[in-house]
Amino acid sequence: FFLASVLNLSEAQKNEFAPLLTAMDSEMESLSRNVRESEKELTQKGEAATDADYRTVSEAMFELRGKESEVEKNYYKKFSKILTPRQLFKFKSAERNFMKVLMKKRPNVPGPNHNKHNRSKGGNQGNNR
Repeated sequence: FFLASVLNLSEAQKNEFAPLLTAMDSEMESLSRNVRESEKELTQKGEAATDADYRTVSEAMFELRGKESEVEKNYYKKFSKILTPRQLFKFKSAERNFMKVLMKKRPNVPGPNHNKHNRSKGGNQGNNR
């Protein structure tokens, strides 16, 4: 448990923190999965998709981060009953570092939506996000 070592959690803290972290991750994944499913359904509609369909899915896409933020705020309150202020501070930093490590270990293989055509023409040079 990477975070347990970085945050120097006691056994009691690990036992309380781990299930909460798992629950938060599940909620975040559920939110993301719902939006991805909506995007996929809209794409599958093709020309039959209406402006209202596009509006609904676009709103869900733009609202996702806000909903994720609300989940994090709710769990912050729970985490703050288990972790010290120093551990809470380290938690967000450790979480970011963990994601960086995961991304570096990820194979450098283009995904299914990778556009080879753009790569050959210099890619999307104006958007580095």
